[in-house]
Amino acid sequence: MSRLHSILKKPRSGFTLIEVLVSTALLTLLLVVVASLTSDTASISTSSQRKLTAAASARQVLDRFSTDISTALMRADLPQKMEKNEGNDVIGFYAQAQGYQGDREISRVEYRLVGDELLRGATGFAWEGGTDTVDWGASTFTSPGSGDFEILGRGIIRFEYLFLLKDGTMAGSVSSLTEAAAIIVGVVAIDSQALALMDGNDPAASAQQLADLFPDISVGVATQDIYTQWTRLMNQPGFGSGFPSAVLSGMQVYQRVFPVR
Repeated sequence: MSRLHSILKKPRSGFTLIEVLVSTALLTLLLVVVASLTSDTASISTSSQRKLTAAASARQVLDRFSTDISTALMRADLPQKMEKNEGNDVIGFYAQAQGYQGDREISRVEYRLVGDELLRGATGFAWEGGTDTVDWGASTFTSPGSGDFEILGRGIIRFEYLFLLKDGTMAGSVSSLTEAAAIIVGVVAIDSQALALMDGNDPAASAQQLADLFPDISVGVATQDIYTQWTRLMNQPGFGSGFPSAVLSGMQVYQRVFPVR
């Protein structure tokens, strides 16, 4: 009997109800924390991917512009086009670059922004002889034909430039590129997925709404470059009020300085 009594009195191995409830609560809390971390990681990853996509588009535009401006022909008998518009600027010049049509010894190159697409036009000519020769001495720059434009970068919603003068000051306009030591080009890029978060089904209209957030760079002598002006604006409280935060965080300002040779 004493042995049976000792067996019956032996503590049982197992968990009490309170222990089970506490363990369940801790496990639930752990799962919530893990799910939150996973969600934050996915959000950060998506945001980073959007910024990388926007950066790639901006880099393609700026790299191509670098190639063109490095071979630009700064001659008094060749006209240039410098439109400082209300909104996005337009710039055109002759360069020793390939044209999409015609002879390819020299091209009339132009950059312009339409909606959220940065277009590059290039019409090829021969130096002399033949039918498609350069119109030496022309007083105005003739834009390439519509068939000579290609989409250079998508997701570009602002295109602006300034001039760094030879005395070290900056100006919004010059009468000729020969007056400038360098061209400062700034763009605002956004990933297409971030742009799609805007209300409406018209990407061009959505791009214009966002572009309106960035004012034109002053035409007079500028004291700050494009990147400084636009990024300071983006960092102000209330910037883009009413727009989705995911859209605003997907926009990036890029700038590059191109020497004029």
